[in-house]
Amino acid sequence: MWPFITWFMINGIIVLGETPVAKITVTQTKEINYYLLTKGDTLKIKVKGPTWLRVYTRIIWHPDMGETATYKIIVEEDDLTTKVIRKTTERSNNSHLNGKPISKWRSFYVYVPPDTHTYRFYLWEAPSDTMLVRFRFQAPRPWTMLTPISYIRQLEAIERERIVTYYTGDADTPVVIKVDGPNKLKVVSRLLLDYTAIGRKVYTITIYEGEKLLKRITHVTCRSETVTFKDEPRFVPSVAGVTYLDIARGTHILKILPNPDAGEVGFIFYVRGD
Repeated sequence: MWPFITWFMINGIIVLGETPVAKITVTQTKEINYYLLTKGDTLKIKVKGPTWLRVYTRIIWHPDMGETATYKIIVEEDDLTTKVIRKTTERSNNSHLNGKPISKWRSFYVYVPPDTHTYRFYLWEAPSDTMLVRFRFQAPRPWTMLTPISYIRQLEAIERERIVTYYTGDADTPVVIKVDGPNKLKVVSRLLLDYTAIGRKVYTITIYEGEKLLKRITHVTCRSETVTFKDEPRFVPSVAGVTYLDIARGTHILKILPNPDAGEVGFIFYVRGD
């Protein structure tokens, strides 16, 4: 049986209700407490702001789940606002729950405004019926722009009355970046569309390190109504697509390229600052 806690407070976070607690073995010598949240149940906490809360999540891993799994979490604040958090993960090789396999952790941030607020967490959609959750007071690091080492050309775009530089690449000439880890990479991409373009457009972004495929993601977009290119009258940018990639420890040279039908695509790269 899981141990139950009806009222628990740690570092200013009050967990309300009978939420089971599990000790996850990360290595042979380290155990970390996670709250167990199953589909149909609620994890309810009370936090005093202003502060930032980092929420770590994992799911129980089943043999039929393949290489990756995606799950969705609902976060409610004071019964007034609702957010849906989507995470994609894979099986952990280092952590387990009483010998059972679990996923690698994935996290997100919640800003807690001044005064005391109540948050409810639900496991909405997942290939597993159990999620593991833990909390930590930690603010997100700011995003810092990363300049590529190789690309086709630079394009300046006007976004929210400011100038932003995009670096372009295509299927034959990928954009190449150098990034140090551990870190998180954020890739913002926009298609270069003809002014006559209408309707939805679909394109794929692929990230390689050498010949190793790190990530491939498909974006569905359309013509932007608010962003324009400053000195490129032939094209109009699409609505931005955003791709995230966790960067392992060490220095990495990455190639980022779109599918051939996408043509030339503009990119901006960010990493978490210090």
